[in-house]
Amino acid sequence: MPALKKTPANSPAPEQQADAPQLRVAMLPAPALETIYANAFQTTFARGEILLTACVSRQENDAQGPVLAVQPQKAIGMSPESAKRLAAALAQAVQQYEARFGEIAL
Repeated sequence: MPALKKTPANSPAPEQQADAPQLRVAMLPAPALETIYANAFQTTFARGEILLTACVSRQENDAQGPVLAVQPQKAIGMSPESAKRLAAALAQAVQQYEARFGEIAL
C-alpha cells in the first residue's frame, strides 16, 4: 500500500472507487511530541509485529582499542502492514530529498 499523500478535499485518490467516500487526513495536535536523533537502527520481528529501535552510535576507544558504541534511544512497535507503509514513505522522502539536494552516497 502506498504512503498516504495529502490531497485536496475535492480530488479523490486514484485507488478509490467513484462511489466510495474519500478518506481525509486530519493531523491532530501532539502535546508532548518529542524529537530524538538517531543514526543507527535495529529491527526485530515476531509474528504480527515489527519493532524498530532508534539508536545513536559513535566510535569510542576502550582498553582494547576502537569500539562502536550503540545506545538505544526509543523503540516503535508496529504491524507489518504499517512497517511496509513506513518503508514506502521513507523511500519517497529520500527520493524527494535527492531530487532537491543531490544523491546520497553510502
